Amino acid sequence: TPDNNFLDSPLPVGSTFMDETYGISITTVSAGPSGAVINIERSAAACGQITPIFNAYPYNQTGYPGESVTLNLSVTNMEPDNCPEITYNISNTLPSGWTQTTIPETVTVSPANSGYYTATINVPADAAVGSYILNETLINNSNGESILTKTPRIYVIAPDTIPPSAVQDLTAR
Repeated sequence: TPDNNFLDSPLPVGSTFMDETYGISITTVSAGPSGAVINIERSAAACGQITPIFNAYPYNQTGYPGESVTLNLSVTNMEPDNCPEITYNISNTLPSGWTQTTIPETVTVSPANSGYYTATINVPADAAVGSYILNETLINNSNGESILTKTPRIYVIAPDTIPPSAVQDLTAR
């Protein structure tokens, strides 16, 4: 290659590049001044190699002491179609005294599909005003492997305890 970068090296005629994770092989059949002929094949990729997409939303939200907030979680199985479905669950680490209920407890997701959770997080009545980080971890149920962690934030705010006052001295024009 012009810059001697091995990441940009040519694939000689008759040679094959194989990406076993994604099950793709590329073979140079012929090459000449007018172009090249290549053969691209997709075989069955090894299952369990592709990281799913894991999301939490809303990622930042406010809550009051003694109330609950709702967090939506989703997982998308990025495995090829020939792979089996995967069952996931959520593990969490919360600030002291906080609790979370996640429904459903597990989701089973086929390749190229998504599963959804709703988490209800209870903010303790004695929670101080401030910013709190939650750790929501996606777990592969079949092997117990922690896959990805999201860290949404809850901003605990003080309730408004000052009653509205009547407007004084208004005159019509």
